[in-house]
Amino acid sequence: MLWALVVLIDVVDTELKKQLGLSGFGVLHIILWITLISGSLVAARVTNRLYHSAWGLIFFTIMSAFEYINFRVLRAD
Repeated sequence: MLWALVVLIDVVDTELKKQLGLSGFGVLHIILWITLISGSLVAARVTNRLYHSAWGLIFFTIMSAFEYINFRVLRAD
């Protein structure tokens, strides 16, 4: 549940930054968090090891893809 609170704070923070003229992640960011919150809330209720294993891999894949899509332009020269 603490993780869900952190996510909500992140969503509010992102929206505030957009209002200040800073670039946001757009709709992708909202879809990302809705997906991650939903899957995590299900994981909090389900005791099935297969679900938890699959959700861990899905979570990692989604976060890795999001980070790559948004931060691939950063590099150390």
